[in-house]
Amino acid sequence: ELKKYDSEMASLIGNLTEDERNHGLPQYSLRAMQAATNNFSNENKLGRGGFGLVYK
Repeated sequence: ELKKYDSEMASLIGNLTEDERNHGLPQYSLRAMQAATNNFSNENKLGRGGFGLVYK
């Protein structure tokens, strides 16, 4: 039963657009994030949010 569910879910997910899979949010690679934050420099740290540190 679980295998059937997994197969059905994979099929449904496969039919979604990338935007739908990402809930309309952009996706960034770790390399891009490191470049944007100067390797997560303290100088770019704004504070702490509900899910961790926040950088500018």
